Amino acid sequence: MVSEWASLWVRLLAWIFDLLLVGVPLIVIGVTFFEKGLNMIFFDFFLFFLYVLLTPIFWQGFTVGKRILRIRIIDKKKNKISITTMIARLIVSGLIYLITFGIALIVSVIVTHLREDKRAIHDLIAGTCVTYVDAQHILKTASE
Repeated sequence: MVSEWASLWVRLLAWIFDLLLVGVPLIVIGVTFFEKGLNMIFFDFFLFFLYVLLTPIFWQGFTVGKRILRIRIIDKKKNKISITTMIARLIVSGLIYLITFGIALIVSVIVTHLREDKRAIHDLIAGTCVTYVDAQHILKTASE
């Protein structure tokens, strides 16, 4: 099932797809329901955060962008990710990136390039990795 570890650039492209296909519509919704300002920004950020947190749990490790590029997040031990795993992946690592003023994020990019399994700091914290999947797996999960 796993053919290769997803590179940083493919993962970044999946993130861009998520921003364009999910983030932009959320901004349109935010502008529709809120006046421009902090309420709109918090609303959009919160909904996008929920999307990034929950979609991989309920969609076998995929987000829209990851599904388009045929990559997904898996747990190194169980092949399935949980809410706890995603919280560690997003919140704990996000706090580390924030506290270090982005230095840990730069280190994470370097680590991702150097590691054979292409795991970033947030993957190491959460015990996850991002892999390519074959077309059969995508068809199987789509029918579930």
